[in-house]
Formats: sequence, C-alpha cells, structure tokens
Amino acid sequence: MEAEMHVDWHLFMDWLGRLISSDGTPAWVQAIGSLAALFIAIRVSRLSVEHAGVLKQKSMFSVVEASHQFACSIRSAVESIGAEPGSNAELYSVYHKDVMAGMIKALQALPVHEFSAGQQVVSTLSITNQFVFLSGVVEKLLYDPSLLAEYKKSFSDLDGDRKGRRELRVTITNIFKGNALRHLAEIDKHYKKLENTIPK
Repeated sequence: MEAEMHVDWHLFMDWLGRLISSDGTPAWVQAIGSLAALFIAIRVSRLSVEHAGVLKQKSMFSVVEASHQFACSIRSAVESIGAEPGSNAELYSVYHKDVMAGMIKALQALPVHEFSAGQQVVSTLSITNQFVFLSGVVEKLLYDPSLLAEYKKSFSDLDGDRKGRRELRVTITNIFKGNALRHLAEIDKHYKKLENTIPK
C-alpha cells in the first residue's frame, strides 16, 4: 500500500514539473491571476458601495431619530396638561416654534430618494407631515382657550358663568390635547416602521 502511494506521489510531482516548465504555463497562470484580481476588485467595490449606502441610511435616520426624541418630550408635556389653567407650563419648557420649524426643515431636507426601500420613504414623509400638523395644535395648547381668536366670542357669551367657562375651557383643551396625541401616535407608528428597516 505504501509503495502505491509513493509511486502516485512521484507521478503527480512529475506531472506538475512538466506543467510548470511548459511554454504555456505563464500565460494561463497570468490569466487565472487576472480573473482572481478582477473578481476581488469587483467584490471590494461592491462592498464599498453597499457600506456607503448603509452609512447614508444611518445618517438620514439619525435626523428622524432626533425628531422622534423631540416628539417624546412634547408627548410628556401634553399628557401633563389638565383642566386647570397653567397646567400647560411644562409644554413651554420643551416646545418652541423655532425649534419645531427647524425640525420640520431638517426632515424636509432629507434626500428620501436615497433610501433603499419604499417603506423608508413613506415613513419619513409621514413623520414630516405629522410634525407639520402637530405644530399647529401644540401652538394652540400653549394658550388658554379663552385667548384664542376663534373661541373669544364663545367665552364672552358665558361672561359671569364661571362653571360654563370652565367646562368650555376643559372641552377645548381636551380636543387639542387629543389631536396632539393622535399626531404623536402616528409619529411613533411610522418611526417604528422606519427603525425596523434600517440596517443595524
């Protein structure tokens, strides 16, 4: 058995020696080397493009993530608003119309066409729209309803009726509060959908 293996090994070495010393060897070795180099170059290039795409998506998502954190702060303040005047004080500490406008501009400036999935585009656009709607509602929650132009007549009609004015104030505040929380829930929903599509 050992003799057979010894002979086979010698035959292989002899064949390899003839192959290496033949005139065509350099050409096919060079061809194989060129093909291997081409494959590696294409693979590295493709990986670089994929990596750049992932980094771009993560960069764009960070803007959405910052807006979501802002929305969470607003939600906490809105939830603390009660029936009593002045219960919206926390909202003043987290919300400013210029900050909201800047957040909306940052979301609108995102190149959504560079996202790799349709759901990412839909979620980002939906979040942006919800922030636009939210800003109008939160602006109204900053003021006592009796100071809002569209309700001044209703309050003046109840002049002297403290209970009626209080009930009207509570009703209007609850409507605005409910609207704000609905927009915030939509932001949450679309944020989670977007987050699930971003590569980790």
